[in-house]
Amino acid sequence: MKDKVVFKRSFKGILLFILGVLAFVFAGIWMISLDEVAYRIIGIVSIIFFGIGGLWAVCFGILWKPIAIVSSEGITSYSRAGKKQFVPWSNIKRVEILTQKISMGHTEKYIGVFAIDNALVEGAQGAFARNIERAATKWSENPALLITTHFSNVTHAGIIDVAGQFHQAYKEQLTVLTGNEGGS
Repeated sequence: MKDKVVFKRSFKGILLFILGVLAFVFAGIWMISLDEVAYRIIGIVSIIFFGIGGLWAVCFGILWKPIAIVSSEGITSYSRAGKKQFVPWSNIKRVEILTQKISMGHTEKYIGVFAIDNALVEGAQGAFARNIERAATKWSENPALLITTHFSNVTHAGIIDVAGQFHQAYKEQLTVLTGNEGGS
């Protein structure tokens, strides 16, 4: 088995994101040139929101960072605004696919990495933010890491499978080191 597996965003996804941002910025510029005040306001908002947001995503490298890295040490995610979050295998309780109902029957899937102790997660959200997220998603337990696969060719099952293989290898290594069957 490899030492680590890096799940990256696809070039096509990044290109579509950038083209979408540019389309909204150019639409905003066009709206500013119209005579109607309401169109001008919408145009300015479009330029500010999509222009600054797109520039922020490109300049701070959010689009260029991997989605997740699964390694022999644990799982690293960059899904939260490009912020690095890491959970070592010794603190991982389980990894599973989570589904959130968005609206009108549309659902969104995520990879949830559940920790034994969320306070030990590197780069973790604070307790207040986790409680707000749990209330918004209506999940009974809040994951330490929430990995999205937007703008990628990565499947949820692919990440789960790789994480399962690394977690099994970690448990086997722990069993060899401690002589304890089952590991943690």
